[in-house]
Amino acid sequence: MAFLLGLLVTALLIWAQAETVRIAGTVRNASGAAVPKAAISAKNLDTGTIRSTEGTGEGTYLIPNVTPGNYEVTITAQGLSAFKQRVTVAAGSPATVDAKMGAGAATPAAAVAENSLGATRETQSLSTVVTTGQVTELPSLTRSVMP
Repeated sequence: MAFLLGLLVTALLIWAQAETVRIAGTVRNASGAAVPKAAISAKNLDTGTIRSTEGTGEGTYLIPNVTPGNYEVTITAQGLSAFKQRVTVAAGSPATVDAKMGAGAATPAAAVAENSLGATRETQSLSTVVTTGQVTELPSLTRSVMP
């Protein structure tokens, strides 16, 4: 019985580590007014999967349960130019893509640099991703610092 309980706890811990985050934002027109019911899609550039949603009447949107990776967010609304922006979503760091859409034909969107510190407005937290190389370079009592 203890073995089954241990197996169940291990499975729950592994499942809990499968981190997903969200992409959220606000859609506004050139004058700053909210754009209701815009069509939003986020394409994972690594896997090709597309997640879509519709904006609210207040111009906000939310795409939940997004796996970390590189995405291209596309926002369209009738009578307004299409908005496209690439964003890198890191584990534990929700992404915000706010769009300002102009009238008429499509115009190129300004690229926004990735936030290298991992600071977020939504949770007031600070995080970063640690690579395997960084972990192996950490000093240890059992490893010599000299190669």
